Amino acid sequence: MTVMDFPDRLIDRLKSIARAENRPVADVLDDMLRQYQPLDMTENYSTWPLQMALMAELEADQIEWTAVAPDLSTRSREILEAEFARSS
Repeated sequence: MTVMDFPDRLIDRLKSIARAENRPVADVLDDMLRQYQPLDMTENYSTWPLQMALMAELEADQIEWTAVAPDLSTRSREILEAEFARSS
């Protein structure tokens, strides 16, 4: 067994899901990890809103902005226009 340190709100969410599904937390986490699909931000900009929402769950100092979207600030207008064009 390995001990890991997670924010309390994340642990609380996992416990709540496990309790609602009447399963151990380890089973819930295992299912989540089996369904995980990495997002490639460099090739598919349509996933950046989801990635930003996921990062909102993190503490600000845990976010590696340059790793997620290295050119987001310089290309934000282009990215937003492309996203809104797809959704309309």
